Amino acid sequence: MILKKLWVGTLSLAFLALSCGEDTSKQQEEYHAVFKDVMDVHDKLMVRMTDIYEYSKELQKIADTSAAPQPYVMAKERLTKSDSNMMDWMEHFGDEFVKNKSAIKKMNSQQLEAQITDLKEELKQVQDMQTEMTASLASAKELTQ
Repeated sequence: MILKKLWVGTLSLAFLALSCGEDTSKQQEEYHAVFKDVMDVHDKLMVRMTDIYEYSKELQKIADTSAAPQPYVMAKERLTKSDSNMMDWMEHFGDEFVKNKSAIKKMNSQQLEAQITDLKEELKQVQDMQTEMTASLASAKELTQ
Protein backbone atom coordinates (compact mmCIF):
# COMPACT_ATOMS: atom_id res chain seq x y z
CA MET A 1 0.00 0.00 0.00
CA ILE A 2 2.79 2.44 0.89
CA LEU A 3 4.59 1.55 -2.32
CA LYS A 4 1.41 2.24 -4.30
CA LYS A 5 0.97 5.65 -2.59
CA LEU A 6 4.61 6.45 -3.22
CA TRP A 7 4.23 5.50 -6.88
CA VAL A 8 1.04 7.59 -7.27
CA GLY A 9 2.72 10.49 -5.48
CA THR A 10 5.79 10.31 -7.70
CA LEU A 11 3.63 10.03 -10.80
CA SER A 12 1.53 13.00 -9.66
CA LEU A 13 4.64 15.09 -9.10
CA ALA A 14 5.93 14.17 -12.54
CA PHE A 15 2.67 15.21 -14.19
CA LEU A 16 2.63 18.41 -12.15
CA ALA A 17 6.18 19.22 -13.21
CA LEU A 18 5.33 18.59 -16.84
CA SER A 19 2.17 20.65 -16.71
CA CYS A 20 3.95 23.54 -14.99
CA GLY A 21 6.91 23.37 -17.34
CA GLU A 22 6.86 26.07 -19.92
CA ASP A 23 6.35 25.16 -23.52
CA THR A 24 8.00 28.08 -25.22
CA SER A 25 8.13 26.53 -28.68
CA LYS A 26 5.25 28.66 -30.00
CA GLN A 27 6.90 31.80 -28.67
CA GLN A 28 10.21 30.77 -30.18
CA GLU A 29 8.46 30.25 -33.51
CA GLU A 30 6.87 33.70 -33.24
CA TYR A 31 10.23 35.24 -32.36
CA HIS A 32 11.89 33.64 -35.38
CA ALA A 33 9.02 34.70 -37.66
CA VAL A 34 9.26 38.34 -36.53
CA PHE A 35 13.06 38.17 -36.77
CA LYS A 36 12.70 36.95 -40.36
CA ASP A 37 10.31 39.84 -41.13
CA VAL A 38 12.84 42.31 -39.76
CA MET A 39 15.63 40.77 -41.80
CA ASP A 40 13.50 40.75 -44.97
CA VAL A 41 12.99 44.52 -44.69
CA HIS A 42 16.66 44.98 -43.80
CA ASP A 43 17.73 43.03 -46.89
CA LYS A 44 15.54 45.19 -49.14
CA LEU A 45 17.06 48.32 -47.62
CA MET A 46 20.60 47.06 -48.04
CA VAL A 47 20.05 46.76 -51.78
CA ARG A 48 19.06 50.44 -51.81
CA MET A 49 22.23 51.59 -50.04
CA THR A 50 24.09 51.63 -53.36
CA ASP A 51 21.35 53.88 -54.75
CA ILE A 52 21.86 56.27 -51.85
CA TYR A 53 25.56 56.48 -52.62
CA GLU A 54 25.01 57.00 -56.35
CA TYR A 55 22.31 59.62 -55.94
CA SER A 56 24.36 61.44 -53.30
CA LYS A 57 27.26 61.75 -55.72
CA GLU A 58 24.96 62.94 -58.50
CA LEU A 59 23.22 65.47 -56.26
CA GLN A 60 26.57 66.84 -55.10
CA LYS A 61 27.73 67.28 -58.70
CA ILE A 62 24.57 69.15 -59.59
CA ALA A 63 24.74 71.27 -56.43
CA ASP A 64 28.37 72.20 -57.20
CA THR A 65 27.41 73.61 -60.60
CA SER A 66 23.94 74.96 -59.86
CA ALA A 67 23.02 78.60 -59.34
CA ALA A 68 20.40 77.34 -56.85
CA PRO A 69 22.05 74.40 -55.06
CA GLN A 70 19.79 74.31 -51.98
CA PRO A 71 17.27 71.63 -53.13
CA TYR A 72 20.12 69.34 -54.19
CA VAL A 73 22.01 69.87 -50.95
CA MET A 74 18.86 69.19 -48.92
CA ALA A 75 18.09 66.04 -50.90
CA LYS A 76 21.66 64.82 -50.40
CA GLU A 77 21.41 65.53 -46.65
CA ARG A 78 18.19 63.53 -46.52
CA LEU A 79 19.94 60.61 -48.24
CA THR A 80 22.85 60.92 -45.83
CA LYS A 81 20.42 60.84 -42.92
CA SER A 82 18.76 57.70 -44.32
CA ASP A 83 22.16 56.08 -44.66
CA SER A 84 23.19 57.09 -41.14
CA ASN A 85 19.90 55.89 -39.64
CA MET A 86 20.37 52.54 -41.35
CA MET A 87 23.92 52.15 -40.09
CA ASP A 88 22.96 53.11 -36.54
CA TRP A 89 19.99 50.76 -36.59
CA MET A 90 22.08 47.86 -37.89
CA GLU A 91 24.65 48.34 -35.15
CA HIS A 92 21.97 48.43 -32.46
CA PHE A 93 20.07 45.49 -33.95
CA GLY A 94 23.22 43.43 -34.25
CA ASP A 95 24.19 44.09 -30.65
CA GLU A 96 20.72 43.49 -29.24
CA PHE A 97 19.32 40.69 -31.35
CA VAL A 98 21.78 39.03 -33.70
CA LYS A 99 24.48 38.36 -31.11
CA ASN A 100 21.92 37.07 -28.60
CA LYS A 101 19.79 35.00 -30.97
CA SER A 102 21.07 31.68 -29.60
CA ALA A 103 19.99 32.70 -26.08
CA ILE A 104 16.35 32.51 -27.18
CA LYS A 105 16.38 28.73 -26.69
CA LYS A 106 17.15 29.18 -22.99
CA MET A 107 14.59 31.88 -22.21
CA ASN A 108 11.44 31.36 -20.21
CA SER A 109 8.03 32.49 -21.41
CA GLN A 110 8.20 35.97 -19.86
CA GLN A 111 11.67 36.63 -21.25
CA LEU A 112 10.59 35.47 -24.69
CA GLU A 113 7.50 37.65 -24.59
CA ALA A 114 9.68 40.67 -23.77
CA GLN A 115 12.03 39.81 -26.64
CA ILE A 116 9.11 39.42 -29.06
CA THR A 117 7.74 42.80 -27.98
CA ASP A 118 11.16 44.40 -28.48
CA LEU A 119 11.59 42.69 -31.83
CA LYS A 120 8.19 43.93 -33.00
CA GLU A 121 9.35 47.45 -32.13
CA GLU A 122 12.47 46.84 -34.23
CA LEU A 123 10.24 45.73 -37.10
CA LYS A 124 8.30 48.99 -36.83
CA GLN A 125 11.55 50.98 -36.79
CA VAL A 126 12.98 49.24 -39.84
CA GLN A 127 9.67 49.69 -41.68
CA ASP A 128 9.73 53.40 -40.81
CA MET A 129 13.28 53.57 -42.15
CA GLN A 130 12.10 51.86 -45.31
CA THR A 131 9.41 54.51 -45.76
CA GLU A 132 11.89 57.34 -45.21
CA MET A 133 14.54 55.82 -47.44
CA THR A 134 12.04 55.22 -50.23
CA ALA A 135 10.85 58.83 -50.01
CA SER A 136 14.37 60.26 -49.94
CA LEU A 137 15.39 58.16 -52.93
CA ALA A 138 12.27 59.18 -54.85
CA SER A 139 13.06 62.83 -54.17
CA ALA A 140 16.66 62.38 -55.28
CA LYS A 141 15.59 60.59 -58.42
CA GLU A 142 13.15 63.36 -59.28
CA LEU A 143 15.83 66.04 -58.80
CA THR A 144 18.44 64.23 -60.87
CA GLN A 145 16.28 63.54 -63.91
